[in-house]
Amino acid sequence: MDQNELLNFVRNYFEEMRIHTRLIDAPYKWDDAFDLNLRRTLLKDCSNVISTFFRPEENFHEKHLVYFIKDLFWCYYLCIPIPKAGQKRVLTVGPFAMEDATLGFVQSLARRLNIPEIHIPFLSQYYTSLPVLRDKSCIRSILTCLCSRLYDGPYRILPQECTGELPVQYDTEDSFGRNQDVSDSIELRYKNEQALMDAISRGDYTSAREYLNTGNSYGMEQRLADTTRDKKNYLIIFNTLCRKAAQYGGVHPVYLDELSSRFAIQLETLYSVSRLEALPAEMIYKYSLLVQNHSTRSYSPLIQRAVDLICLNLRDDLSLSTLADRLSVNKTYLSTLFRRETGSTLTDFVTDRRISHGIYLLNTTSEPIQEIASVCGIADLSYFTKIFRRKKGMTPSQYREMIRGNQ
Repeated sequence: MDQNELLNFVRNYFEEMRIHTRLIDAPYKWDDAFDLNLRRTLLKDCSNVISTFFRPEENFHEKHLVYFIKDLFWCYYLCIPIPKAGQKRVLTVGPFAMEDATLGFVQSLARRLNIPEIHIPFLSQYYTSLPVLRDKSCIRSILTCLCSRLYDGPYRILPQECTGELPVQYDTEDSFGRNQDVSDSIELRYKNEQALMDAISRGDYTSAREYLNTGNSYGMEQRLADTTRDKKNYLIIFNTLCRKAAQYGGVHPVYLDELSSRFAIQLETLYSVSRLEALPAEMIYKYSLLVQNHSTRSYSPLIQRAVDLICLNLRDDLSLSTLADRLSVNKTYLSTLFRRETGSTLTDFVTDRRISHGIYLLNTTSEPIQEIASVCGIADLSYFTKIFRRKKGMTPSQYREMIRGNQ
């Protein structure tokens, strides 16, 4: 593995845990993104940033000195010199925490550093957003594996704790502006959330995806130190919102419960942050598809009941006579009303629903096509393939390959 591949692997490893990494070339200049704007928010004069951070030994590149840093504000970083001919480069990792940030921890730190009380809400949010690595031996093992491949000669991993030069001058301006920004962000998030639900209730996946992307631009604040658990909790809420949106769209609870349960099981078995982050897009796609295929919102109560009977009993006999008997209505009246409201004969509607449900199952499951045809009430695979091709212009197998290629 060459140096670039090694660095990419290490960076991906930390980024997967939601810990920021950066490659920086000399001369090194302070960037507010380095500490996620902690000092920019707290300090009155950011020119004294250097007094709150660590200072490496001279020529630490040549000495292969790797730093495991705890700064003045109890945030942790790694500083790793990267061998590069004719250039001084470091890989920085952080900030991250080594323990959960309770309110008591934040208040104790604020007292120790004389941080004004107006900054307590910001500090609480900041520290709970940091990923937590509780095991120092794990970090040391990662560094040992990296350094043994990165350097030809000996190296040292040095713990570095910055005690700082107190007193530090903090910003004590009225926090009204910052609070207003937070209020505006929350209002925007709820407005966008409602727009996303409205789009799902219409089965409009394209608009729902746009609202989802807009929402991701300002995001949800992290409330737990455990990043994976925090994301799972958010996705439980998001799954509920999507289910309610599809319910508003006129989807029968049976379908909603099936899909909602499937997502609930799926997200609890996932531990990859990147996979969890991809799940909201999958949720809105499948709930929108559910609305497209199973919404009865525009029908009268009688036709809603008829459609529900059809959709929930696709394996059964769904002739006009059978449905009229089950609904206790005259079959001529049912046929006339059904065609008036749906624009389709009952026979054509049943066939269309069977194929639409087949499309839904091809999109949401990996079941064999023969089993899908049977679930849809068409035991003859050849006939299922024939009418599927008539509707979609391709066979079920071709359709499944197409959707896999687009994922």
